[in-house]
Amino acid sequence: MAFRNNERGLTLTEMIIAMAIAAMLIMAVVPGMTDLINNNSLSAQNNALADAFMLARSEAIKRAQSVGVCSSTNGSSCSGDTDWANGWLVWSDDNGDNVVNTGEEVIQVNDALGGQSSFASQQSIAVVQFLAQGFANMSAGAQRNFNLCDQRSGESGYQLTVRPSGQISTSRITCG
Repeated sequence: MAFRNNERGLTLTEMIIAMAIAAMLIMAVVPGMTDLINNNSLSAQNNALADAFMLARSEAIKRAQSVGVCSSTNGSSCSGDTDWANGWLVWSDDNGDNVVNTGEEVIQVNDALGGQSSFASQQSIAVVQFLAQGFANMSAGAQRNFNLCDQRSGESGYQLTVRPSGQISTSRITCG
């Protein structure tokens, strides 16, 4: 009579080899995954400020009055800070004075950016105002640039540009 072995499974050697292969695969994937997560986070942060500018422009046209976007740390007033990473707000600037006054509606509030990101204005701008026609209120020919960078160096940042026409654009930049 022939003896049949019905036990199935892996030997210790096979299990160690499988774990070694899995460890090598994880070591190869994790650095790329970290960059992917950081890039997506940076892109989302850039899009949040671009969306705030687009909202302000469309609200200015819709309301037929000035609407401003400013850096804000408390969500109710402008901070005057040129690093927008601490947060920003969009408000209906009824009198066009670039200040959130009592009675003026705060349309949107964005909290501080997560991580170690900086979102600084190249021209030390703390307020961007859109007029009733949709134009950005700035000197002729000028444009406002905001650089978004994180703790990495190299081509890992964004530059958000607001033109006098009110057009908002984004491009990739190299961060220091």
